[in-house]
Amino acid sequence: IIIATIKNVAGVATIIGVVNNLVAQEDQALWDATIDVTGATARVRVTGAASNNITWHGTVRVLQVGT
Repeated sequence: IIIATIKNVAGVATIIGVVNNLVAQEDQALWDATIDVTGATARVRVTGAASNNITWHGTVRVLQVGT
């Protein structure tokens, strides 16, 4: 479970505080997931391990606050 708070002001996305990794369950150490920003976009990025076929699944919840 990864949680981040991101704001977008005038087309520039910024992470507020830190990205919180509440639960990380994996059976290979190289697997990873995180949230980051680029330009006006928030991204969920995942990394797998070599020589593995992986089907990633995710649930993303977006809550808009303000105008």
